[in-house]
Amino acid sequence: MRGKLPIVLSAIALVVAVLGASSPAIAHGVQHALFAHNSDKVDGKHAVSSTATLNAAGGKLVATQASGPNKGKFARKYINSAYAFVSARAPTPAFDAARTRNFVSVTSPSTGEYCLKPAANISPATSPLVVSAEWSNSSGSDLLVYWRSSGLGCPAGEYDVVTYDLAGGTPTLSNDITFVAYVP
Repeated sequence: MRGKLPIVLSAIALVVAVLGASSPAIAHGVQHALFAHNSDKVDGKHAVSSTATLNAAGGKLVATQASGPNKGKFARKYINSAYAFVSARAPTPAFDAARTRNFVSVTSPSTGEYCLKPAANISPATSPLVVSAEWSNSSGSDLLVYWRSSGLGCPAGEYDVVTYDLAGGTPTLSNDITFVAYVP
Protein backbone atom coordinates (compact mmCIF):
# COMPACT_ATOMS: atom_id res chain seq x y z
CA MET A 1 0.00 0.00 0.00
CA ARG A 2 2.98 2.28 0.61
CA GLY A 3 3.67 2.51 -3.11
CA LYS A 4 0.12 3.44 -3.98
CA LEU A 5 -0.25 6.29 -1.44
CA PRO A 6 1.70 8.82 -3.51
CA ILE A 7 -0.50 8.02 -6.53
CA VAL A 8 -3.73 8.47 -4.52
CA LEU A 9 -2.43 11.72 -3.02
CA SER A 10 -1.41 12.93 -6.48
CA ALA A 11 -4.86 12.13 -7.86
CA ILE A 12 -6.55 14.01 -5.01
CA ALA A 13 -4.21 16.96 -5.52
CA LEU A 14 -5.03 16.97 -9.25
CA VAL A 15 -8.80 16.97 -8.61
CA VAL A 16 -8.47 19.81 -6.06
CA ALA A 17 -6.30 21.80 -8.49
CA VAL A 18 -8.75 21.33 -11.38
CA LEU A 19 -11.79 22.22 -9.28
CA GLY A 20 -9.99 25.15 -7.69
CA ALA A 21 -9.03 26.55 -11.08
CA SER A 22 -12.49 26.05 -12.62
CA SER A 23 -14.70 27.10 -9.69
CA PRO A 24 -14.73 30.79 -10.71
CA ALA A 25 -15.87 29.69 -14.20
CA ILE A 26 -18.57 27.45 -12.70
CA ALA A 27 -19.71 30.22 -10.38
CA HIS A 28 -19.80 32.64 -13.33
CA GLY A 29 -21.90 30.16 -15.33
CA VAL A 30 -24.32 29.77 -12.44
CA GLN A 31 -24.65 33.58 -12.18
CA HIS A 32 -25.47 33.79 -15.90
CA ALA A 33 -28.06 31.04 -15.57
CA LEU A 34 -29.73 32.82 -12.64
CA PHE A 35 -29.69 36.14 -14.54
CA ALA A 36 -31.27 34.52 -17.60
CA HIS A 37 -33.88 32.86 -15.39
CA ASN A 38 -34.88 36.30 -14.01
CA SER A 39 -34.54 38.22 -17.29
CA ASP A 40 -38.29 38.82 -17.46
CA LYS A 41 -38.36 40.50 -14.04
CA VAL A 42 -37.85 44.06 -12.83
CA ASP A 43 -37.46 44.49 -9.09
CA GLY A 44 -38.73 40.93 -8.71
CA LYS A 45 -41.90 41.50 -10.76
CA HIS A 46 -42.54 39.56 -13.94
CA ALA A 47 -43.10 41.47 -17.18
CA VAL A 48 -45.60 40.73 -19.95
CA SER A 49 -46.04 42.07 -23.49
CA SER A 50 -48.38 44.92 -24.41
CA THR A 51 -50.84 42.43 -25.88
CA ALA A 52 -51.22 40.37 -22.69
CA THR A 53 -54.80 39.88 -21.52
CA LEU A 54 -56.00 41.65 -18.38
CA ASN A 55 -55.84 38.38 -16.44
CA ALA A 56 -52.27 37.65 -17.59
CA ALA A 57 -51.16 41.23 -16.85
CA GLY A 58 -52.57 41.34 -13.30
CA GLY A 59 -49.82 42.16 -10.78
CA LYS A 60 -47.15 42.34 -13.50
CA LEU A 61 -45.28 45.00 -15.42
CA VAL A 62 -46.87 45.63 -18.83
CA ALA A 63 -44.76 46.67 -21.82
CA THR A 64 -45.93 49.46 -24.10
CA GLN A 65 -46.50 49.21 -27.87
CA ALA A 66 -43.19 49.08 -29.76
CA SER A 67 -44.49 50.46 -33.06
CA GLY A 68 -47.55 51.65 -34.92
CA PRO A 69 -50.01 54.42 -34.08
CA ASN A 70 -49.99 53.52 -30.37
CA LYS A 71 -46.20 53.43 -30.03
CA GLY A 72 -45.23 54.00 -26.39
CA LYS A 73 -48.78 53.32 -25.14
CA PHE A 74 -50.65 50.31 -23.80
CA ALA A 75 -52.72 48.30 -26.24
CA ARG A 76 -56.13 50.08 -26.16
CA LYS A 77 -58.12 46.89 -26.48
CA TYR A 78 -56.97 45.84 -23.01
CA ILE A 79 -57.73 49.07 -21.20
CA ASN A 80 -60.95 48.83 -19.21
CA SER A 81 -63.02 51.64 -20.75
CA ALA A 82 -66.14 51.89 -22.86
CA TYR A 83 -67.61 54.36 -25.30
CA ALA A 84 -70.66 54.50 -27.53
CA PHE A 85 -72.13 56.57 -30.32
CA VAL A 86 -75.91 56.21 -29.95
CA SER A 87 -78.03 57.15 -32.94
CA ALA A 88 -81.44 57.97 -31.56
CA ARG A 89 -83.04 59.09 -34.85
CA ALA A 90 -83.52 55.61 -36.29
CA PRO A 91 -86.84 53.83 -35.70
CA THR A 92 -85.08 52.25 -32.71
CA PRO A 93 -81.89 53.49 -31.05
CA ALA A 94 -78.71 51.93 -32.39
CA PHE A 95 -74.96 51.97 -31.82
CA ASP A 96 -72.56 53.09 -34.53
CA ALA A 97 -70.38 49.94 -34.48
CA ALA A 98 -67.21 51.78 -35.57
CA ARG A 99 -67.53 54.18 -32.65
CA THR A 100 -68.73 51.82 -29.92
CA ARG A 101 -66.66 49.62 -27.63
CA ASN A 102 -67.58 47.56 -24.53
CA PHE A 103 -71.30 48.23 -24.80
CA VAL A 104 -73.62 45.31 -25.56
CA SER A 105 -77.04 46.85 -26.29
CA VAL A 106 -79.15 49.99 -26.22
CA THR A 107 -82.92 50.17 -25.72
CA SER A 108 -85.44 52.98 -25.26
CA PRO A 109 -88.17 52.05 -22.76
CA SER A 110 -89.85 55.46 -23.13
CA THR A 111 -89.52 58.76 -24.99
CA GLY A 112 -86.15 60.37 -24.33
CA GLU A 113 -84.85 57.55 -22.14
CA TYR A 114 -82.10 55.10 -23.13
CA CYS A 115 -80.71 52.06 -21.36
CA LEU A 116 -77.11 51.21 -22.28
CA LYS A 117 -75.93 47.76 -21.27
CA PRO A 118 -72.14 47.66 -20.76
CA ALA A 119 -69.84 44.67 -21.17
CA ALA A 120 -69.61 42.32 -18.18
CA ASN A 121 -66.41 43.92 -16.82
CA ILE A 122 -68.03 47.39 -16.43
CA SER A 123 -70.57 48.32 -13.77
CA PRO A 124 -72.67 51.49 -13.40
CA ALA A 125 -72.33 51.02 -9.63
CA THR A 126 -68.56 51.62 -9.77
CA SER A 127 -67.89 53.43 -13.08
CA PRO A 128 -69.45 56.80 -13.96
CA LEU A 129 -70.79 57.65 -17.41
CA VAL A 130 -70.04 60.89 -19.26
CA VAL A 131 -72.55 61.86 -21.97
CA SER A 132 -72.87 64.62 -24.53
CA ALA A 133 -75.22 65.51 -27.37
CA GLU A 134 -73.90 64.93 -30.89
CA TRP A 135 -75.30 67.96 -32.69
CA SER A 136 -74.71 66.97 -36.32
CA ASN A 137 -77.08 64.02 -36.15
CA SER A 138 -79.69 65.46 -33.78
CA SER A 139 -82.84 67.53 -34.22
CA GLY A 140 -83.70 70.50 -32.03
CA SER A 141 -82.06 73.71 -30.99
CA ASP A 142 -81.35 73.50 -27.28
CA LEU A 143 -80.35 69.94 -26.40
CA LEU A 144 -79.70 68.34 -23.02
CA VAL A 145 -78.36 64.83 -22.39
CA TYR A 146 -77.60 63.50 -18.95
CA TRP A 147 -76.84 60.28 -17.11
CA ARG A 148 -79.20 59.38 -14.30
CA SER A 149 -76.99 57.45 -11.83
CA SER A 150 -80.01 56.02 -10.00
CA GLY A 151 -80.78 53.99 -13.13
CA LEU A 152 -84.44 54.62 -12.34
CA GLY A 153 -85.94 53.55 -15.68
CA CYS A 154 -83.45 50.83 -16.70
CA PRO A 155 -82.72 47.26 -15.61
CA ALA A 156 -80.04 46.78 -12.93
CA GLY A 157 -76.52 46.91 -14.34
CA GLU A 158 -77.40 49.30 -17.18
CA TYR A 159 -76.71 53.02 -17.64
CA ASP A 160 -79.78 55.29 -17.78
CA VAL A 161 -79.45 58.25 -20.19
CA VAL A 162 -82.16 60.90 -20.59
CA THR A 163 -82.43 63.39 -23.50
CA TYR A 164 -84.36 66.67 -23.61
CA ASP A 165 -85.01 69.37 -26.19
CA LEU A 166 -85.21 72.71 -24.34
CA ALA A 167 -86.49 74.73 -27.33
CA GLY A 168 -89.15 77.26 -26.34
CA GLY A 169 -88.03 77.18 -22.72
CA THR A 170 -89.92 74.02 -21.83
CA PRO A 171 -87.89 70.82 -21.32
CA THR A 172 -89.41 68.13 -23.53
CA LEU A 173 -88.22 64.52 -23.60
CA SER A 174 -86.95 63.80 -27.11
CA ASN A 175 -86.05 60.78 -29.24
CA ASP A 176 -84.31 63.02 -31.80
CA ILE A 177 -81.02 63.50 -29.95
CA THR A 178 -78.00 61.45 -30.93
CA PHE A 179 -75.40 61.27 -28.17
CA VAL A 180 -72.02 59.89 -27.20
CA ALA A 181 -71.26 58.11 -23.94
CA TYR A 182 -67.93 57.36 -22.31
CA VAL A 183 -66.93 55.27 -19.30
CA PRO A 184 -63.37 56.23 -18.27
